[in-house]
Amino acid sequence: MKKVCVIIPAYNEAAVIKDVIKKAKKVFSKAKKDYSIDIVLVNDGSKDNTLEQAQKGGAIVIDHILNSGAGGATLTGLAYAR
Repeated sequence: MKKVCVIIPAYNEAAVIKDVIKKAKKVFSKAKKDYSIDIVLVNDGSKDNTLEQAQKGGAIVIDHILNSGAGGATLTGLAYAR
């Protein structure tokens, strides 16, 4: 089985992140069954409740204490995927 990680860097996206995660899961559920999909959200120092909403959406959440930008958050997600 092939493993795929979808990495989502996020900063203050509480209003929409749960729906984004659910839609990503729906899209990948239609893929061939020989894939295992992990949705990995890197919460990049958000001041709102992005972390909680991502957890409710079912993502694996990595929490940055400080904002490191989209590039830094993506690198964290890639390190996790490795």
